[in-house]
Amino acid sequence: MMLFSKKKWTVILPIATSILLYPSMVLADDTITQVEVPKVEEVVSNEPSTSQTILETSLVSPSDLNSSQENKSSDELSSSEKVSKEEAVSVEDTTSSVSDTEEVNASKEEQELINNNSNGKNEEEIANRDNEATNASGFRAKPGTANAEVVTDVSEGTTGLRLQYQREIPQQTSILFAVWTDKNGQDDLKWYRAETGGVAYVSYENHKSYGLYHVHTYANQSGRMIGLNATTITIKEPTPKVQITKADDNHYRINVSDVPQTIKSIVVPIWSDKNGQDDLKWYQAKQLSPTQYETLINVKDHKNDFGFYHVHLYGYSEITKSLIGLMATPGFKHENKQEETYAKVSLQGYNKNNSTFSVVVDASQSTKTPRYVRVAVWSEAKGQDDLKWYTPAISNNKATTQVDIANHSNTSDFYIVHVYTDYSDGKTIGTDLGKHYINRPQPANKISSKLTSQGIEIKLTSDSIKDLRQIRFAVWSDDKGQDDLKWYAANSNGVATANYTNHKGYGTYHIHTYVTQSGQLKGLKADKLTISKPNIKVAINKLSATNYEVVVSDVPLYLSGIVTPVWSDNKGQDDLKWEKAAKISSTSYKSIIDVRNHHFDSGHYSVHIYGYNQLEGNRLVGLSASPGFNVKKVEQGKITAVVTNHKPNEGTLDVLISETPTSPKIKSVRVAAWSESKQENLSWYVSDSVRNGSIVVHVNQANHQHKKGNYTVHAYVTNTDGQEIGFNLGNHMLNSNIKGSASQGNYDVINRVVYLDAGHGGRDPGAAYFGHSEKELTTIMQNLVRQRLEKEGYKVVTTRESEDVYVDLLDRSKKSNASNSDLFLSMHFNASVNSSISGIETYMYKYYQEYPSRINKTYHNNPERLARSQVLANAIQSETVKRTGAPDRGVRRETFAVLRETTAPAVLVELGYLSNRSENNKVIQPSYQAKLADGIVAGIKKYYRTYQ
Repeated sequence: MMLFSKKKWTVILPIATSILLYPSMVLADDTITQVEVPKVEEVVSNEPSTSQTILETSLVSPSDLNSSQENKSSDELSSSEKVSKEEAVSVEDTTSSVSDTEEVNASKEEQELINNNSNGKNEEEIANRDNEATNASGFRAKPGTANAEVVTDVSEGTTGLRLQYQREIPQQTSILFAVWTDKNGQDDLKWYRAETGGVAYVSYENHKSYGLYHVHTYANQSGRMIGLNATTITIKEPTPKVQITKADDNHYRINVSDVPQTIKSIVVPIWSDKNGQDDLKWYQAKQLSPTQYETLINVKDHKNDFGFYHVHLYGYSEITKSLIGLMATPGFKHENKQEETYAKVSLQGYNKNNSTFSVVVDASQSTKTPRYVRVAVWSEAKGQDDLKWYTPAISNNKATTQVDIANHSNTSDFYIVHVYTDYSDGKTIGTDLGKHYINRPQPANKISSKLTSQGIEIKLTSDSIKDLRQIRFAVWSDDKGQDDLKWYAANSNGVATANYTNHKGYGTYHIHTYVTQSGQLKGLKADKLTISKPNIKVAINKLSATNYEVVVSDVPLYLSGIVTPVWSDNKGQDDLKWEKAAKISSTSYKSIIDVRNHHFDSGHYSVHIYGYNQLEGNRLVGLSASPGFNVKKVEQGKITAVVTNHKPNEGTLDVLISETPTSPKIKSVRVAAWSESKQENLSWYVSDSVRNGSIVVHVNQANHQHKKGNYTVHAYVTNTDGQEIGFNLGNHMLNSNIKGSASQGNYDVINRVVYLDAGHGGRDPGAAYFGHSEKELTTIMQNLVRQRLEKEGYKVVTTRESEDVYVDLLDRSKKSNASNSDLFLSMHFNASVNSSISGIETYMYKYYQEYPSRINKTYHNNPERLARSQVLANAIQSETVKRTGAPDRGVRRETFAVLRETTAPAVLVELGYLSNRSENNKVIQPSYQAKLADGIVAGIKKYYRTYQ
């Protein structure tokens, strides 16, 4: 009961049917009596003020407000009550904030008032009375309202009720709704304030109940509460429909329809009658439409049980905000329509004269699923002292194992085979495959040996020795007894190689084979082979007036390489050249003799053949003196120099220096180019990169202060005889309008072009420790960084593409200055006499007067260039250290040539010390190299963010 009290008397109102009273409500015509109301903490909107309020409708009895609600019979069960106890979902009880058990005294007049209002009046009478009262107070139906008799319209939604006050709302008046359910009295009472237009929304979450909802409407008019209307609405419990159909022999489809939208998901617990609920499984149904769900049941998930299956439905209710039982369905019966069959077990590949056979368990046609197979085998004569269990793996419902009598007594005997198959239903089926006689064949051990480029390859094949790693080979030559005796262990294939370098001498080599048994060596077989002395063949062929081909054949495999010393008879051996022969097959080599390397001497040339002999410690030994060849006098040609690829508007041209078949060979070239009368913009290009008898030098206007003009080009070529030849290649117009970039001193221009310089290369390996060189690692790092930058949309220019290419320091800066790059990064690895030093350090330029700039006089000490170099150095240093965890050796300054002569902001990073063994081991690992590359790229991107 809800208690209303004032001083010495109390009015007791029935729960769930009484119109709620606020303080200062009128109980009789024109008679105001103060009534104290307990504060309801869960009111949804603000409570009205406690000033005087007029009640213009009489109190309503329970029968009045509940006349539309049909009472359930005591034996009627809700759908949730039909669900078994095992599935019951506990719902937390809601504790009422208003007591209905306290008893208080009421005056006779007050009690009579309550009783008089419990006389069974219906909702229609109450509504009529409400209308009269509200119309008297200015609450009239809105013009055009469809049903002028309805005061408050209540409609059901997915997540709650929509309340619509249908009358006009006077000024300074607010509409409030009191809402509660029949369940547990008024413990879920909530107040809702109407929005503009008289609308309010009731969330089911505030009430969490199905059944009858009471909605009472009040007006707060200038602090006075006026009761306007009482109505109800019933929220029916869900009553979905279920259809269960058999999809195939193992699957059943559960289709749920007529699901109200207040149910947001459906779960289906299913279990068979067998063994209680040990196979209980909950299925999450798939929603097919707003009102339909479906799930597919596989009886294999229920141990393939036959018989009756229970199917219950649960749903998550938006009203109760919990999982509720919906119904217990009729379920379904899964019948066994197939006779149980087990795997087929058989012996295959049996022959009494073979020492092996197979046992096969095939369940591909079985109704049972094998889980584990065990095969027991033993010989009859030995009892079970040689019993061995085989456990083959099961694949595609089939298991196969090979039985070898060598794993048992390894004698001629009857062998007994039993097979045990465990199935997924818990059954184990034993199969006796009987006993089978094996006539053990005599063991056969075969030794083979052959010469390879590394040594004598020895192989044992055996049908009796299973672990060939127990084989040992003793090898020695007849030369000086057994002083070169060496032992070699076979691998799992029975193969070992006796390296030539472990032996010496020619003639007969002995090979004895042993097997290790119980710690003892047992001799198996002896063999031998012959290694003959070299007996090579030499053929010399003329290819051109200046080129001769020397072909050496029948080269023994123990010779690891061939060289041919060649000289002319003219002036002794002053032109002696040792030519390394190229290997063209396993036993033949070829070298090319170019008379241009011998001063173009005519007459007889001597050719001798030498080889690196592994039987003599890989020493270079003489093999043969050939007849040589004769050369007639050759009319010398000339080296040529021309300008090609002249592109005036792009400001570039190439100088091509080429040999001819009869000209001297090129050693190096220098090219000078300028356009100013006093050679103010003179720049030299130097190269010794001879490719196929030619050198290409790239001249770029950017290397000449970007000045337009008619450029004079001279070339100076030095041949292999030390002679220098000059060429005047004339004048060529270069008039590019390209503004350039930071590489030309325009530091505000950003092209997203990065210049990567891999340190060292070609004949300059850089630091080299523990089998790894700097040129090798810088090339790897350049490629990793380039891949990452290009993926980010940057263009990358590099000094070199291969570790085998040498580029002069000045040429590196020239190439960078001629590009449109925004920055220059040179990558290196460090070294120190102190092998304990490790870490990363980054360098930027520092000016030293004793090291003046040669080609970057204008910009080498430019403040903007230095400031940007500082930003770039700091970014790369911090990001690489952060990602690798390497010791931070900081940003330093030096006058390195590439930093001095490069116009763009330039840094040089030392990515680790190769002289430190631990750090050396790190920097050669791909995973660590990736971290270095990630750090460098992160630093470059940070630099761009600073200036973009």
